[in-house]
Amino acid sequence: MKVGILTFHNTLNFGAALQSYALQDALERMGVRSEIIDYCNERRKKRYSVPSLLLASFKKGDIVGVARILIGAGLIHVRRGQFEKFYKQRMKISAGSYSRPAQLKEEVLAYDYYLVGSDQVWNYKNNGNDSSYLLDFVEHARHKVSYASSFGLDSIPEEMKDCYSRLLKGIHAISVREERGAQIVESLIGRTPRVVLDPVFLLEEQSWAALAAGKTGCAGPHVLLYVSHEEYYNAFVRVTGYDPKNRLMVKLTPRPRLGDFFRKRVKLPLTSGPEKFLGLMRMADMVLTTSFHGVAFAIIFKKKFVAFLSGDVGRDSRIVGLLDKLGLKRRIFHEQMTLADVEEPIGYAAVNDELRSLRLDSFDFLKKALSIQGGTAEKIQMLAPREQCTGCMACFNACPHRAIEFRFDEEGFERPHVREDRCQNCGLCGRACPVLHPFPKENSARMKLLAGVNTDEQILLQSSSGGLFTALAQRILREGGVVFGAAVVGPAAVAHQSVKKEEKLHKLRQSKYVQGRIGRSLIEVQQALEEGRKVLFSGLPCQIAGLYSFLGKDHELLYTMDVLCKGGASPGVFAAFIRSMEHRFSCEVLSFTFRDKRFGWENTTSVLALQDGRQIRLPLTQTTFGSGFSTGLFFRPSCYSCRYRIHHRFGDITLGDFWSIPAHSQFFKQRAKGVSLIMLNSPKGKELFASAANSSVAYEHYDDVTLLAGNRAMDGKSRRKWNRALFFAVFKFHPRVALKVFTWSHRALVWVRNHVRACP
Repeated sequence: MKVGILTFHNTLNFGAALQSYALQDALERMGVRSEIIDYCNERRKKRYSVPSLLLASFKKGDIVGVARILIGAGLIHVRRGQFEKFYKQRMKISAGSYSRPAQLKEEVLAYDYYLVGSDQVWNYKNNGNDSSYLLDFVEHARHKVSYASSFGLDSIPEEMKDCYSRLLKGIHAISVREERGAQIVESLIGRTPRVVLDPVFLLEEQSWAALAAGKTGCAGPHVLLYVSHEEYYNAFVRVTGYDPKNRLMVKLTPRPRLGDFFRKRVKLPLTSGPEKFLGLMRMADMVLTTSFHGVAFAIIFKKKFVAFLSGDVGRDSRIVGLLDKLGLKRRIFHEQMTLADVEEPIGYAAVNDELRSLRLDSFDFLKKALSIQGGTAEKIQMLAPREQCTGCMACFNACPHRAIEFRFDEEGFERPHVREDRCQNCGLCGRACPVLHPFPKENSARMKLLAGVNTDEQILLQSSSGGLFTALAQRILREGGVVFGAAVVGPAAVAHQSVKKEEKLHKLRQSKYVQGRIGRSLIEVQQALEEGRKVLFSGLPCQIAGLYSFLGKDHELLYTMDVLCKGGASPGVFAAFIRSMEHRFSCEVLSFTFRDKRFGWENTTSVLALQDGRQIRLPLTQTTFGSGFSTGLFFRPSCYSCRYRIHHRFGDITLGDFWSIPAHSQFFKQRAKGVSLIMLNSPKGKELFASAANSSVAYEHYDDVTLLAGNRAMDGKSRRKWNRALFFAVFKFHPRVALKVFTWSHRALVWVRNHVRACP
């Protein structure tokens, strides 16, 4: 199915741009492909054209208006660029562009449905009396749908009623945004249309916050004044005595005052685009507005706000109707309003409950209007296909309703499941998935390759490789930051944990060859960043990708470090291995160390600490788990088609073992203690490494990237073993038998192969 959307998308109006984006995004979450039909008639083109605005002011004799337009022409040009960038990057627009109704009728548009809305598309004053917005160019009524269309009028003139009536009857499924609009439609065609939410409410706060990330323009809370005329604000101050005091006031107004340019506590973001508008809304602690969408986003971001009415019943009905439904009519300014009324807290718990119900009803209308039965539309959230899911838990962290649970499957990997009783169809889980919506992380800096070791001998010996992770983590902690990494939890599990003190860093040191559970670490990262703390997040490349997709941005305080990863082994298989060791030694295992350097860095030795005090040392590759890991027998399915084990890294820094250390290196003779391979992938990575290296790292640069070839984690994707499916078929019923038979048989085959090759 493909839907063509006809709306007011190509304007310099925040509300129009964002409702267009939201409607298309909501359809995408329902599994519906859509395009916004790039149509703008001459009337609407002139509305934001500088020559047209100048001519109109000249005709009115408005010399002040002419001067204002001439002075602001450059700012309008910059602002238009911001909007065009938003349309290009965030929305899918049709290849063809149209400016005349006749073009729409002549062109053969290949859509299954044509959807008109939202905004005031049925206001003849706004659309230039253009019946295209009533879908008159579409032949079959069955293919016509209206979503949240608005008249923005109190009534339709008598001479236009026949036209509206005839064309509205030809629309198969009609919904409107306001109760007044429903009354107009009913009076014209005798049908009662559905009243639905404006599209901006189809997306929840987290989706908008992700879009606004890094686009605030303000360092902290402020009063946002978003009004068409400042007289509304003056009357508000006169009646209530409201005083922003020493707080910053951000004015989004088409007619800024000259004095505002020279006031320290006033900010005039005259060239803001839609994303910066969202950022200003998100950071505001008070919103004062005449705009419907100003009110809408104040509610979405749970802000205190006051709405000003214009006195035009048709225009005001959209604000009044919305606030009436949500029980917030007291937030409308009136002559008896007091300062206590302004500062009164808003009970957003009840508001959000009502919004949730209205949102589901709105999605229900879309589903029925577009004849969607079952399939991806039954649940708006989309989880990654089984073979591609990396287990990064971005969906788990993104769900505000705790409707995503991770459960172990028959192979011992955790996978997401949706709790139907909690799911609200918000789609946030799908939006956070790095498989479905890859984050466009670009490390533009030229990658630098280094070898390095920690100059602290004790830390070096306690680390699996060269001790570089500890040096980087110490730098973050000493600046009041937080470090996240994988820790062994109990004898048979690995999970991500946060560390805020240096003495706790030992938990995150050393390699773990099992895929760790992320848990709610991503939420903790987000909270730390919002508190203004630096964060170092260490993990597998796919986990780094999941973090970026969850956050929706690359935060300036966030530093990421991925490891050279060969693949993520099954936690279930590892737990079975620990149980088999307990059975073998008739004693409970207290801890397991994957790599110990007592017999040298290159001799990978594992250590079992038993309850009776014994420490069992075994070469890792000679254990059933190590043998299976080295061959990639029980990696996660996504590891065999990994998109993150590439030279273009997601992490700011990549760490691994420098197996190919050349003989001329200063570290070659002392390599038995471990040498780290360091890849600096971004300016932030170089900055962090430079600050850490000054005090605790010895290193040297290399220009020859062919040295990476010695590390098997850089040689491409892991190959799926031919006997993997058979291994897990046996493992399901007899874990210890599966581990012994398949791993030892592999070692026997390798022994035979090597001896055959050695024969003359």
